Amino acid sequence: MFKFIKNIFKSEKLNPDVVEDLQDYLLSSDFGYTATEKIMENLKKHNKDSKLSGVEAKEILKDQLSKDLKKLQTEFKITTKPTVLLFIGINGAGKTTVLAKIGHYYQQQKKKIIIGAADTFRASATEQLEHWAKKLKSDFISAPNSDPASVAYKTYKQAIDENIDIALIDTAGRLTNNDNLMNELKKIYSTLQKLESSVIAKNEATSSSIVPILILDGTAGQNSINQLEKFSEFLDIKGLIINKMDSSSKAGFVFQLTDKKIPILFLGSGEKLEDLEVFTPEAFLKDF
Repeated sequence: MFKFIKNIFKSEKLNPDVVEDLQDYLLSSDFGYTATEKIMENLKKHNKDSKLSGVEAKEILKDQLSKDLKKLQTEFKITTKPTVLLFIGINGAGKTTVLAKIGHYYQQQKKKIIIGAADTFRASATEQLEHWAKKLKSDFISAPNSDPASVAYKTYKQAIDENIDIALIDTAGRLTNNDNLMNELKKIYSTLQKLESSVIAKNEATSSSIVPILILDGTAGQNSINQLEKFSEFLDIKGLIINKMDSSSKAGFVFQLTDKKIPILFLGSGEKLEDLEVFTPEAFLKDF
């Protein structure tokens, strides 16, 4: 993501050409006008005498980006048993693979998981999730061609009855302009909430045990912001996972999220179960 920025700052001085190249790159990488303007103003403030070197400018920029990213960082802990992680997002965002990675991550912390396949009308989706469940040696709930909300309910209910730590529930990829599909997602959420009150009472918990997590494609740019806004109309999203954080991912849109007050929980990259890391500014900026 940051290879081009590093090349820009190879110049000995922060001259006007370097400044213009940086601004163009930030805008083309979906940082957005507000974030880009803030970055450029900060560099100009530090370069009043026009003596700032490229190396110094790079460090100033990195420090600013790190401070912005800290606004999106949180210490995400599973405190209610069971907790439901409800995975949502559009087609192709990588929800199913991310769900498996999250399952693996919590198994490494000795948490017991159960997986529910609430994408009930795509046989391939259920088969893929069942494959991951077998690999993780996890309990698996599915009911092809049935009401997705009923699968979510059964998964949560079994987690309650068997004292399972975390229920991971996959949902169908949704086109955000299809209100019928979005309302179906809302139904899944409300169905889960019917069970939630008993869980909270039993655990004397004050926080919600249902955590909707939106999976965003790191290569999708401005579309990711649009998806967040649309999904937020239907669900109270508690966290984000930025997926596909490979070398082709610019993911500048992340810097448009700092005023959304929704934390980024994890970063996903490849297809292996281990290709997941907790979000930190350092992790996001590791290639800077």
